[in-house]
Amino acid sequence: EAITCYGLFAPAGTPPAIVARLHAEFVKVIEAPQFEAWLLEQGGEAATSTPEQLTAFLKSEIALYAGHVKKSAMRAD
Repeated sequence: EAITCYGLFAPAGTPPAIVARLHAEFVKVIEAPQFEAWLLEQGGEAATSTPEQLTAFLKSEIALYAGHVKKSAMRAD
């Protein structure tokens, strides 16, 4: 199973207050009725998470796909 996920990223060391503000503003956009309607027209579904949840999700996805790559013996050339 694979899903499409989009996230908003900031440089390492960005102050927590700025991360919190960016997150709050991004959530406002995602939850805006106009955006939700547009996304549904595209076949998407809006969902938000916290910065900590996104970090945990990305770490689990990296571990999952790293395991698949190791099992397949794929190489990047």
